[in-house]
Amino acid sequence: MASTASTQRRSAAVAVHDSDSNSDDDTQTQAVARQAAEGRRITRIVFIALLLDILSFTIILPLLPRSLEAYKAREGSDPSTLLGWTLSSVEQLRHRILGWTTSRFLQQGARADLVLLGGMLGSLYSLLQCVVAPVIGRVSDRLGRRRTLMVCMAGNVIWTVLWVFSSSFESFLLARVIAGLSEGNVQISNTVIADVTDASTRSKGMALVGIAFAVGFTLGPSIGAYFSTKMSAEGTGGSTYAPFAAAAVFSLALLLAESLYLYFKLPETLHFKKSTADDDTDTVSEKEAVVTKQTVENNSDVRRVLRRLNMVHFAYL
Repeated sequence: MASTASTQRRSAAVAVHDSDSNSDDDTQTQAVARQAAEGRRITRIVFIALLLDILSFTIILPLLPRSLEAYKAREGSDPSTLLGWTLSSVEQLRHRILGWTTSRFLQQGARADLVLLGGMLGSLYSLLQCVVAPVIGRVSDRLGRRRTLMVCMAGNVIWTVLWVFSSSFESFLLARVIAGLSEGNVQISNTVIADVTDASTRSKGMALVGIAFAVGFTLGPSIGAYFSTKMSAEGTGGSTYAPFAAAAVFSLALLLAESLYLYFKLPETLHFKKSTADDDTDTVSEKEAVVTKQTVENNSDVRRVLRRLNMVHFAYL
């Protein structure tokens, strides 16, 4: 009888243990499912915000040469002004290039100078991004993605406001410098997606960044080209507004909408995967990714190839 009672108690204990294990498994499965759903929601938020950001960024691209034409009409070609001195330097550069090429474009004279200067302003923007990108990355690791992104958005709004009221080339150049130093949205968006996805879903999340770029660079310049046909008295001498101020206001509206959307919708993702539940439910693919990462970091040949690819990509940009 005693043996039978002992056996029954052991069977009951095993049943309770199995029940607790199943309950823990169910809880972990539900936690993983909730985290995956939250990751998908955040990825959609990032995609929408990035699309608005790229639309705002690309609107100005087709307007740069004609904006410079308008500033030249306002300020003339006086070498004592910043615009006059810059155009004079660009002209000298163009003549040097013509020394070893017969490009018809470069033979257009002042028109070619304005286009070249517009290209240089675009390159200045990218160069400033290159300089500030590591700083933004380190700040986002310390202060958080959301806070850093909102600071970048504040800088974007400031430069666009300056663009609206850029009645001179100097103020327009200042606006472009602030724009280049503030544009960390793309890299932070990539980081946020990496925060909220795992190895099995990360490629899909990163693909959304490419889609946002494709749509933005398709529609944004088209919107800018539309505004280039609507230039009115705002581009005449003595105006207190920038040439194509309507385009600047439209770009500002997009940035304000993006800022409000991020402020109310985007949570902090810096510690998205730091919870105990996440640590307990690491998948095999994630572990394999860690091993692969360690292997890559210890492989000098791979690092050398990656450096070359980075330099090629930088030269292309």
